[in-house]
Amino acid sequence: MATSRAAGEPVKAGRCQGRPMERGMRGNPHVPCGVGEKPEIRSKAYLSLYHFVRVYWDRGQSKEMRFHYFLGFEEPCMLYEETAAGDKTVWLNRKYETALMNTGNYKIFNALALEKVLIAHGGVILHASYVNYKGRALLFTAPSGTGKSTQAALWEKYKGAEIVNGDRVIIREGREGYEACGIPVCGSSDICLNRTLPVAAIVYLQQGPENLIYEMRFAERVKRLVSETTISFFDHDFVERALNILQRIAAQVPCYYYSCTKDAGAVLALYNTLKEI
Repeated sequence: MATSRAAGEPVKAGRCQGRPMERGMRGNPHVPCGVGEKPEIRSKAYLSLYHFVRVYWDRGQSKEMRFHYFLGFEEPCMLYEETAAGDKTVWLNRKYETALMNTGNYKIFNALALEKVLIAHGGVILHASYVNYKGRALLFTAPSGTGKSTQAALWEKYKGAEIVNGDRVIIREGREGYEACGIPVCGSSDICLNRTLPVAAIVYLQQGPENLIYEMRFAERVKRLVSETTISFFDHDFVERALNILQRIAAQVPCYYYSCTKDAGAVLALYNTLKEI
């Protein structure tokens, strides 16, 4: 099972001996091995899953398979399988079944390759804190640890905004422009509400000693959006579709770069910029 952003940092359970790593098992970069070599896998549970994958893959019965790793788990805890017929199945590692069931549904949704379902309908998943301010969506996006949740909380405190999701948002084209949609995946924020609102702006955050903001040009918009969107880069068709969608979003939605502080001043500076849109 391949790792997605929402899944957290992967934990490797296998390694290779001999020649330098040249390629990984198809659809699973966490079991790398040299051409013609087999990876050394110590875990019995992992070995069982690996054997299962190889048998089905070699028979041509699977279109795509992904091992999923989650922070705190020693081994892959889920296997996503997509057959040539279009069927999708998520297999759970029994060792972690209880733990997975006790963490809510977001890990299961992570394993369902939801991004592949959405891309077929013109939608993408953006790594962002989604805030509802007066019926419009304000999206704070940035790498993990930058302060998306902090800025969302500041808008909640000083502007009475509603935090819809602290970690993920679906963006799709609606009848009157692009919309932000709630998603039942919330990462560590534990906030995921079902709201669909027109997108007012996307703000790419950077921590800084003062509040500096500018509207990004088209090329920078696309670059920043690509960096924070869930994209299956091993799937050529998916990448092409995602890039087309992101380019349209970049062309139609106001996008800002914002180096900011973590206080009320950051809210005021951004508010003064956005109140005109």
